[in-house]
Amino acid sequence: MNGDFGRVTNEYLQFLTEVKDLSPFTENTYRADIRSLFQFFDVANVTSIEKFDRECVRTYLSWLTNLGYERASVVRKLSVIRGLFRWLLKQGLVQEDPVPRYSVMRKENKLPNFLSIEEVKRIFIAIEDDTCSEYVKLRDIAMFELFYSTGIRVREMWGLDVSNVDIEFMRAKVLGKGSRERMVIFGIPAKKAVLKYLDNGRPQILSNGEEPALFLSQRGNRLSVRSIQSRARKYSRLAGLGKDVHPHMIRHSFATHMIEGGANLRVVQDLLGHASPVTTQTYLHVTAARAKESYMIAHPFGKD
Repeated sequence: MNGDFGRVTNEYLQFLTEVKDLSPFTENTYRADIRSLFQFFDVANVTSIEKFDRECVRTYLSWLTNLGYERASVVRKLSVIRGLFRWLLKQGLVQEDPVPRYSVMRKENKLPNFLSIEEVKRIFIAIEDDTCSEYVKLRDIAMFELFYSTGIRVREMWGLDVSNVDIEFMRAKVLGKGSRERMVIFGIPAKKAVLKYLDNGRPQILSNGEEPALFLSQRGNRLSVRSIQSRARKYSRLAGLGKDVHPHMIRHSFATHMIEGGANLRVVQDLLGHASPVTTQTYLHVTAARAKESYMIAHPFGKD
């Protein structure tokens, strides 16, 4: 098969969208990863997909590494092309699959970054002290209370509608990865903040009475993912944390603090929307690392 790579990419992504119901964000990630492969084709003078053999796979991984991609990104790109070549083989567009069935690179087991409880409190103080308008302040307090209280992903927060939030029973319905719905729970501080925003903040921003989104931009539309992320960075700087906080770090903080507080691992898995308990077990490693650190500081024989 010769080189209409763009057509092949579109057909494969269409297949994935129909079968896996990819979100626009995931589809763009897949497209970017496949684009990296085709850029390598140009550099390595690979004129057709059929000429991409096992040796090319190894050269491709080295090329990505030399470009500065982190190991986790290289592993993900390898996974994406593994799926692509399996599909090509089934379509009869290649004669054999050159990509190893199992990863030739192990993903680094990096522990997730998270905030301490004190740092979380400092973010809320930063929002309270900000000079933004009162209705934006109410919106952001409610949003970050929900982030910390539920541990939901930024795109799940972006997709929340007013109708998804049950104030009385302190729960919300979110649409997670793979379009899987789940219920998450929030606490009394989040309940109070959301109620205050709905009563005194959102009506001031709403320009279109039919807009279903819970969190609105100052133009009255659904607040974008990028805007949510920029708000997190802004408040982390105002709080003087010395690091950019992103919504996923708050998600990590939620999970870590839940497990440290004695929550059942399976409960945390369900609340986070993890398909596999293996993903949630990462937070056990985090708490174990903190326990060791505390031991080394506190125990008389823990120091040199």
